Amino acid sequence: MTEQLARLDALPFRLMPMTPTIGAEIDGIDLREALSDAVIAGLRAALLDRKVLFFRDQDITTEQHLAFARRFGALEVHPFAPCKPGYPEVLAITHDESNPGRENEWHSDVTWRLEPSLGSILRGIEMPPVGGDTLFLRHVCGL
Repeated sequence: MTEQLARLDALPFRLMPMTPTIGAEIDGIDLREALSDAVIAGLRAALLDRKVLFFRDQDITTEQHLAFARRFGALEVHPFAPCKPGYPEVLAITHDESNPGRENEWHSDVTWRLEPSLGSILRGIEMPPVGGDTLFLRHVCGL
């Protein structure tokens, strides 16, 4: 655990681990609001430690989504996947009966780049009543 992660108790959010090694739910943050540098630093420490963070029930606009994402660094434009019209940094992933999902295999997002992204900020707008899960795997090298 990083020293910064140990100081999360002083920040205005709660981190609730979801498994012993990966994932945590964040409570007490409204992503529609401007967040302080200290909160962003705490979230970055939590992300680096837990690998996946979940922010539940966040009714945010695309602009608020992008503003939050930019607090973690410069945003990328995916080199070949479709974007949301008017928002080149937003990858549009939509599925229905005529366009079924093809992501149901293990994959890594743009890790083939010379400088891979820190991560992705996924925003579920419409979810099916059953399924629609995104699974995450923490890969450990050298074991």
